[in-house]
Amino acid sequence: MCSSSPPCSARGQPPAPAPSPSKPGSSPSAAPSGFGFWTPFSWVSRWVQSQYELRVLPTVVDRVCGREVFTRKRLKVVPQAFGRVLEVGFGSGHNLPAYDWPRVAALVGVDPSAASLAIARRRLDEGLEAAESFVKAAKGKVELVEGSAECMPMLADQSFDCVVVGFSLCTIPDVRRALQECRRVLKDGREGGLLLFAEHGLAPEDDPRTRAWQRRLTPYWKTFAGGCNLDRDMEALIREAGFEFKSLEKKFSKGPKVASFFYTGVASKL
Repeated sequence: MCSSSPPCSARGQPPAPAPSPSKPGSSPSAAPSGFGFWTPFSWVSRWVQSQYELRVLPTVVDRVCGREVFTRKRLKVVPQAFGRVLEVGFGSGHNLPAYDWPRVAALVGVDPSAASLAIARRRLDEGLEAAESFVKAAKGKVELVEGSAECMPMLADQSFDCVVVGFSLCTIPDVRRALQECRRVLKDGREGGLLLFAEHGLAPEDDPRTRAWQRRLTPYWKTFAGGCNLDRDMEALIREAGFEFKSLEKKFSKGPKVASFFYTGVASKL
């Protein structure tokens, strides 16, 4: 939720094919195209949605991701980051106060949204003016990069001790490729190679009703929530990408059940 950009095909990987456009009367599982799901004025729909995503969505996401429930989840994992850290889906910088800055040598934040990164830079500048302690500790350590987690050729192999991802795997279009990129840039070794994550996603198997609603609502939810998917199995995605869990907590928090099943934990690179 808190971050999308077309995947690139550097290193010989072809981009994923574009989904077929939905049609009136098609299955609800097909993703609707823009706000005008059934309007003949598709160009108006596309323009309205582009303006929404450019001018409204970054502020909405910033406020939503600043809610207490998200703060509690990120505080469980972000302070564990150390050394050279990459944060994908950096968004507007809500994780900045959660880092244990004396343990962080450098932080590179990657996000495809220029508008969200502008909010993050403002947060750093305003924090500096207010003399917030995290900004003083972070001074000179933070580099923000506009780009997609699905392809990060500007980052060398095995160049980071930790990767932090908070409420972004739900939104990245090709999440499997993004996780492979995270694995690529992580160092090998016992002390490094850690993926620190806080995400929401697919409800547990023993709650089929919520799962069904997540799958039913996701195509429509994505349109208004910046591409956010309600029904991704974060545990399976992370494991399939070549990680082993060192810790994993899965539980519901307060809020609508379709959007409040959280996965938090630490996984190491295999």
